[in-house]
Amino acid sequence: MKNILMIVFLLFTLPLAAQEKRTIQQEADDKKFQQGLFFVLINEHQKALNEFYEYLDIYVDGLHRAKAYRFIAAIYFDNSQYTKAVSIYKRLFEEFPLTDDGMYGLFQIGICYNTMGFEDEAVKVFTQLIKEYPDSNYAKDASTMLELLKIANN
Repeated sequence: MKNILMIVFLLFTLPLAAQEKRTIQQEADDKKFQQGLFFVLINEHQKALNEFYEYLDIYVDGLHRAKAYRFIAAIYFDNSQYTKAVSIYKRLFEEFPLTDDGMYGLFQIGICYNTMGFEDEAVKVFTQLIKEYPDSNYAKDASTMLELLKIANN
Protein backbone atom coordinates (compact mmCIF):
# COMPACT_ATOMS: atom_id res chain seq x y z
CA MET A 1 0.00 0.00 0.00
CA LYS A 2 2.87 2.38 0.80
CA ASN A 3 4.34 1.78 -2.67
CA ILE A 4 1.03 2.61 -4.33
CA LEU A 5 0.71 5.81 -2.30
CA MET A 6 4.28 6.75 -3.21
CA ILE A 7 3.60 6.15 -6.92
CA VAL A 8 0.39 8.21 -6.79
CA PHE A 9 2.25 10.98 -4.95
CA LEU A 10 5.00 10.98 -7.59
CA LEU A 11 2.51 10.97 -10.44
CA PHE A 12 0.95 14.16 -9.10
CA THR A 13 4.09 15.98 -8.02
CA LEU A 14 6.39 15.29 -10.99
CA PRO A 15 4.22 17.18 -13.51
CA LEU A 16 4.06 20.11 -11.10
CA ALA A 17 7.84 20.09 -10.75
CA ALA A 18 8.25 19.96 -14.53
CA GLN A 19 5.80 22.83 -14.93
CA GLU A 20 7.70 24.85 -12.31
CA LYS A 21 10.99 24.15 -14.10
CA ARG A 22 9.51 25.25 -17.41
CA THR A 23 8.29 28.43 -15.78
CA ILE A 24 11.74 29.13 -14.36
CA GLN A 25 13.26 28.60 -17.81
CA GLN A 26 10.69 30.94 -19.34
CA GLU A 27 11.43 33.54 -16.68
CA ALA A 28 15.16 33.27 -17.36
CA ASP A 29 14.46 33.56 -21.09
CA ASP A 30 12.34 36.66 -20.51
CA LYS A 31 14.88 38.27 -18.18
CA LYS A 32 17.78 37.79 -20.58
CA PHE A 33 15.78 39.31 -23.42
CA GLN A 34 14.64 42.18 -21.20
CA GLN A 35 18.26 43.00 -20.40
CA GLY A 36 18.82 43.64 -24.09
CA LEU A 37 15.68 45.79 -24.22
CA PHE A 38 16.87 47.80 -21.25
CA PHE A 39 20.10 48.68 -23.03
CA VAL A 40 18.15 49.65 -26.15
CA LEU A 41 16.01 51.99 -24.07
CA ILE A 42 19.01 53.78 -22.58
CA ASN A 43 20.77 53.95 -25.97
CA GLU A 44 23.60 51.61 -25.00
CA HIS A 45 23.59 49.89 -28.37
CA GLN A 46 26.79 47.88 -28.00
CA LYS A 47 25.61 46.46 -24.67
CA ALA A 48 22.21 45.71 -26.22
CA LEU A 49 23.90 43.88 -29.09
CA ASN A 50 25.96 41.86 -26.62
CA GLU A 51 22.85 40.89 -24.65
CA PHE A 52 20.84 39.94 -27.73
CA TYR A 53 23.69 37.89 -29.20
CA GLU A 54 24.11 36.11 -25.87
CA TYR A 55 20.38 35.51 -25.78
CA LEU A 56 20.50 33.90 -29.24
CA ASP A 57 23.45 31.73 -28.19
CA ILE A 58 21.88 30.58 -24.94
CA TYR A 59 18.21 30.23 -25.87
CA VAL A 60 18.27 28.16 -29.04
CA ASP A 61 14.51 27.64 -28.75
CA GLY A 62 13.88 30.94 -26.99
CA LEU A 63 10.56 32.70 -26.91
CA HIS A 64 12.03 35.97 -28.15
CA ARG A 65 14.47 34.87 -30.85
CA ALA A 66 12.72 36.64 -33.70
CA LYS A 67 12.48 39.85 -31.68
CA ALA A 68 16.16 39.60 -30.76
CA TYR A 69 17.10 39.31 -34.45
CA ARG A 70 14.85 42.27 -35.26
CA PHE A 71 16.44 44.46 -32.58
CA ILE A 72 19.98 43.53 -33.60
CA ALA A 73 19.27 44.28 -37.25
CA ALA A 74 17.49 47.54 -36.36
CA ILE A 75 20.50 48.70 -34.34
CA TYR A 76 22.79 47.99 -37.29
CA PHE A 77 20.38 49.68 -39.71
CA ASP A 78 20.05 52.78 -37.51
CA ASN A 79 23.83 53.00 -37.35
CA SER A 80 24.12 52.74 -41.16
CA GLN A 81 25.74 49.31 -40.92
CA TYR A 82 23.55 47.93 -43.69
CA THR A 83 25.71 44.93 -44.57
CA LYS A 84 25.49 43.68 -40.99
CA ALA A 85 21.76 44.40 -40.94
CA VAL A 86 21.31 42.33 -44.12
CA SER A 87 23.20 39.46 -42.51
CA ILE A 88 20.92 39.47 -39.47
CA TYR A 89 17.75 39.88 -41.53
CA LYS A 90 18.86 36.85 -43.57
CA ARG A 91 19.24 34.84 -40.38
CA LEU A 92 15.78 35.98 -39.28
CA PHE A 93 14.30 34.90 -42.61
CA GLU A 94 16.13 31.56 -42.58
CA GLU A 95 15.04 30.71 -39.05
CA PHE A 96 11.43 31.90 -39.44
CA PRO A 97 10.73 31.61 -43.20
CA LEU A 98 6.96 31.13 -43.14
CA THR A 99 6.13 33.60 -40.40
CA ASP A 100 5.43 37.31 -40.31
CA ASP A 101 8.89 37.81 -38.78
CA GLY A 102 10.52 35.95 -41.65
CA MET A 103 8.64 38.00 -44.24
CA TYR A 104 9.63 41.16 -42.41
CA GLY A 105 13.26 40.05 -42.55
CA LEU A 106 13.10 39.45 -46.29
CA PHE A 107 11.39 42.79 -46.89
CA GLN A 108 14.01 44.59 -44.79
CA ILE A 109 16.80 42.96 -46.82
CA GLY A 110 15.32 44.68 -49.86
CA ILE A 111 15.13 47.98 -47.97
CA CYS A 112 18.78 47.66 -46.94
CA TYR A 113 19.90 46.92 -50.50
CA ASN A 114 17.92 49.88 -51.77
CA THR A 115 19.40 52.14 -49.08
CA MET A 116 22.91 51.00 -50.05
CA GLY A 117 22.17 51.84 -53.68
CA PHE A 118 21.98 48.23 -54.86
CA GLU A 119 18.68 48.68 -56.67
CA ASP A 120 19.01 45.51 -58.75
CA GLU A 121 19.45 43.43 -55.60
CA ALA A 122 16.52 45.20 -53.95
CA VAL A 123 14.33 44.46 -56.97
CA LYS A 124 15.33 40.78 -56.81
CA VAL A 125 14.42 40.55 -53.13
CA PHE A 126 11.11 42.39 -53.52
CA THR A 127 10.25 40.23 -56.55
CA GLN A 128 11.11 37.06 -54.61
CA LEU A 129 8.85 38.17 -51.77
CA ILE A 130 5.96 38.81 -54.15
CA LYS A 131 6.39 35.52 -56.06
CA GLU A 132 7.06 33.18 -53.16
CA TYR A 133 4.77 34.77 -50.55
CA PRO A 134 2.03 36.53 -52.52
CA ASP A 135 -0.50 36.45 -49.69
CA SER A 136 1.74 38.06 -47.09
CA ASN A 137 1.32 41.66 -46.00
CA TYR A 138 4.91 42.29 -46.97
CA ALA A 139 4.25 41.23 -50.57
CA LYS A 140 1.99 44.29 -50.85
CA ASP A 141 4.73 46.47 -49.38
CA ALA A 142 7.24 44.93 -51.79
CA SER A 143 4.94 45.79 -54.71
CA THR A 144 4.79 49.36 -53.49
CA MET A 145 8.57 49.49 -53.25
CA LEU A 146 8.92 48.16 -56.80
CA GLU A 147 6.57 50.87 -58.04
CA LEU A 148 8.54 53.53 -56.19
CA LEU A 149 11.79 52.23 -57.68
CA LYS A 150 10.28 52.39 -61.17
CA ILE A 151 9.14 55.97 -60.57
CA ALA A 152 12.55 56.94 -59.23
CA ASN A 153 14.29 55.49 -62.28
CA ASN A 154 12.15 57.38 -64.80
